[in-house]
This record gives sequence, C-alpha cells and structure tokens, in this order.
Amino acid sequence: MLKNQKFILIIVVFLLIMAGTIYYFNNVRIPGLTMRLEKDIRAKIDVTAMPKMRIAVVSDKDGIPKYTQLTDEIITSKIKIVDIPTDFVASNAAFDIDMIKNKIAKEDLRFGEQVVLDSLSTEEKWFGDYDRLKEFAVKSIVAEEVKPGNIVDLIVNYRNGTYDVIVPKTKVRKIYKSESKDGTISSYTLIFSLDELSYRDVLLASKLGYLETRLYIDESQKASDKTFNYSVQSKKIPLIKVDDKDSIIADIVPIQSTVESTADVNTQSLNQEVKDAKTQNDSQNSQIKVER
Repeated sequence: MLKNQKFILIIVVFLLIMAGTIYYFNNVRIPGLTMRLEKDIRAKIDVTAMPKMRIAVVSDKDGIPKYTQLTDEIITSKIKIVDIPTDFVASNAAFDIDMIKNKIAKEDLRFGEQVVLDSLSTEEKWFGDYDRLKEFAVKSIVAEEVKPGNIVDLIVNYRNGTYDVIVPKTKVRKIYKSESKDGTISSYTLIFSLDELSYRDVLLASKLGYLETRLYIDESQKASDKTFNYSVQSKKIPLIKVDDKDSIIADIVPIQSTVESTADVNTQSLNQEVKDAKTQNDSQNSQIKVER
C-alpha cells in the first residue's frame, strides 16, 4: 500500500514538474525567444526599428555647389542633422556640425546626401602674402548661384555691350545681400582677397561701369585672360581737386561718357601737346621782341 502511494506521489510530482516546464516554455521562454528573434529581424528589414545615428544631411533641393564654404549661413539653410539607421550611415559621415563648419566642398553635394568628411577640405591657399580683404558692390552673382568659397571671374560691364575681365579666377570670401523695402534684393556686396594692383584695377573699373561675376564650373578650368588695361582705362577719367584751396588730388570722378576709345584719348593727348608747343613758341617770340 505504501509502495503504491509513493509511486502515485512520484507520478504527481513528475506531472507537476512537466506542467511547470510546459508553462515556463509556453509563457516565458518561447515568447521571449520569439520577441527577441522578431526584434532582430525587424532591426534588419524594418527601417523604423533599426538603431539610428544622427548624421549631417544636405536638406536643400538645390544642393551645395562644389567649392562652397560651409559657413554658418550655408549650414543653417542647407544642412540638417537627421536620424539615419546605422546600417546605412556612410563611412566617415559627419555627425556634428562643428566637424564641417567653414570647410570647403570638394565636390557637388546633392539633396538628401550625407555630408562625408572626405568630400570636404580645409581652406586651400588661394591667397598671396600681399593679399588683403576688400568688399565691392556687385550687380550680378549669376542668379544667386555664386556662394562663399566659389571661384569666379570679376568683370566690369561698361553698359555699352562691352566688358573687361579685371580679376580672373579668384575666390569669393563672403557675400552680403541688401534688401529693399519690398523685400527684394537690391544689391550684393562681395568680399575678395586682392593684391595692390588688383585692388587698384577694381577700384578704377567700378567707376567706369558696374561689377559682375562669372562662375567657374570646375577648378580645373583654365583661368580667363585678364583684359582690363589700367593704363588705357585711367585716361578715360580725369582727376580733380576737392576745391580750389586744396592742391591734393582727392578722388576719381567718371566723365559722362565711358565709351571713349583709346584712339580718341591719344588724339586728345596729341592736340594738347600741340597746344602746349604753340604756347611755348609764342612765349619765346615775345621774349625775342622784348630783347630787340
């Protein structure tokens, strides 16, 4: 009898253990494994479930042109930090704004593209030892395609269908826009780094016409020929005094017509020399008469 009770007790304990084991696997172990496996699968195929990193991405539909300097203004208007699944993060992608600030784009950065540090460079030595920063009012910046860091030709438009290249293949440092009362852009001010001769040429050219820019598509493009001739163009502008009391040349004032040809300038100079020679001869004749 005792043997039968003991046997029954063993069977009951065994059944309880089996029931507990089945309950554990059905309600704890198997659901846990299922959830973990589902999470791993979703992390591989479901974008919303993937682990993410915050990466700098180009947010402007126009993108960022090559050789653009990533100033605070450019970064604010054209770049955003967004969450991207780690499996899709590009190698060496920028995850902090400070990593790309004031860098130069070595290639065109397209809309939606991650900003990769390999596509950026530090400031290239474009400036000579005697270059200095100077601002100039510019009428056209190629439909606002010109951005800080771009390479341009600085040209003068004489308003008569002709122009000259003043400074070929120079880099734009900064751009400032002036708005009129109705909100439209009234003028642009560009900052360039120029040496003494280039500054002299641009200053004179700004008196003869208005300044414009031409944007280079690629750095490898050959520089335009400089066609602005200071010696010729300076003859089209007279130097005047501030007033009769002051003998110092004060400023350059443009004459009314800036389309005068070099031949006309030379003719005027020749006529002046003839007048001076005639005056000198008359003076000498007068002295001879007095002596007689």
